[in-house]
Amino acid sequence: MVKLSERFKFYFKKASSIIIILILLSCKVYSQGTHYWNQNYGTRSNMIGGLVIGSVEDITAVYYNPGYLGLVTDPELIIGAHVYEYNDFQVRLDNFSNIDLSSSKFETSPSFIGGSFKIDSVSTHKFFYSVLTREYQKTTFNFKHISEYPLHYDADLLTNELLRTNYNRETWVGIAWAMRLNKNLGFGVTNFVAIRNQDYRSEINLSNLSDQSSIKVNHYAYEYSYYNVRLLWKLGIYWRSERFTLGINATTPSINLYGEGYTYINLAISSNDSREGLLASDYSDNLNSFYKNSYSLGLGLSYKIGRSRLHFSTEYFNKTGEFEILAPGYIDSDNLADSIYYSTNNNLKSVINAGIGYELQVSDYWRVYSSIFIDQNANVSKSTVYQLTIDMPLYHLTIGGSIKIGKADLTFGLEFSYGTKDFTTSNIPPNFEGWLDHTTGNAEYFRIKGVIAAAFEL
Repeated sequence: MVKLSERFKFYFKKASSIIIILILLSCKVYSQGTHYWNQNYGTRSNMIGGLVIGSVEDITAVYYNPGYLGLVTDPELIIGAHVYEYNDFQVRLDNFSNIDLSSSKFETSPSFIGGSFKIDSVSTHKFFYSVLTREYQKTTFNFKHISEYPLHYDADLLTNELLRTNYNRETWVGIAWAMRLNKNLGFGVTNFVAIRNQDYRSEINLSNLSDQSSIKVNHYAYEYSYYNVRLLWKLGIYWRSERFTLGINATTPSINLYGEGYTYINLAISSNDSREGLLASDYSDNLNSFYKNSYSLGLGLSYKIGRSRLHFSTEYFNKTGEFEILAPGYIDSDNLADSIYYSTNNNLKSVINAGIGYELQVSDYWRVYSSIFIDQNANVSKSTVYQLTIDMPLYHLTIGGSIKIGKADLTFGLEFSYGTKDFTTSNIPPNFEGWLDHTTGNAEYFRIKGVIAAAFEL
């Protein structure tokens, strides 16, 4: 058995400079979703950057801390309108100035909706519902390059094309139960059904015309798609006084219910020299999918000083360990000396996120907000680009305000997110004939999001 990346070390040894990117796209592809605090919900909660584990004041507590729901007297219907956001992700390789990969888009942002309902026979208990987008990522890289008389190769002409798309989204549908333990203390639990979908495709085409008039064409395509459904629970305890609030939450590991997907791979090399020909492909459908999240523990508090309130939250997310989402197995071909094993895996390390927020009540009708927080990258790879992912710490800054009109609270503001990292390809894969050692580069991510949301007292 030979890993597919090992086979590439032979077949693509004399490809063009785009081979670097090919190496980054190993066939043991890792799923995306390496940040836990990249999505926030609701009106006030959104503008404080989600730093409300211990100071939430609306139905977004279904997610942030269901313990607060036990203290609710006037529930609200939260409508998080689809707002617009601009995302830009750039990848640059230092040794190859002609390679500048980017993925930019301007689109609607996912949101939250939630409310309450009553069970008449149960007066001491409260019930709530919510639908929220827990994870969302959409990137597209499309690169084309033609080089005459390239360096490092015995060739007159090289053409390269890279296409990589990833669309990842996860929705949580929740039902919460909460009760008041005493005047200032509440406890609650939310049962979430997590529905995850991901579509991924990577395709690379390389053509080489040598000074011997020999033509070689290399084609590589890898694709997978799956959905998965699982259960998890969010628990919370919330305590408040006139000036001080405190909250603790916990998220359980998920229980996998069911899921399905497919994988497709096609590796083809043709040449004037028939001895170098290769064709290996596989399409596997109706595969069982598996996904999981680890447990997390969060702590939050707030303190009131005059008309101002300071907010602080931190949350620990445990590692997941490596697991297979889809496992199609082996590729066998008459052209290959050994079978190739490929799969779609995920592996996230433990991280701690933290941030601080500020709230000022200007009048009975106006409030302003700001926050700053760090969203750590949970990808196990720290200094190398294993694939084109946003696997870097992200720093977030929010600023905005709200106005109360009758029974409605209208919130508006901006959120800025930024991350950057330097990387090296020297270890992907190791010992690649020496000339690729210590190839370095830089990745940069920027997002600006406009927030417009509304809350209505029921």
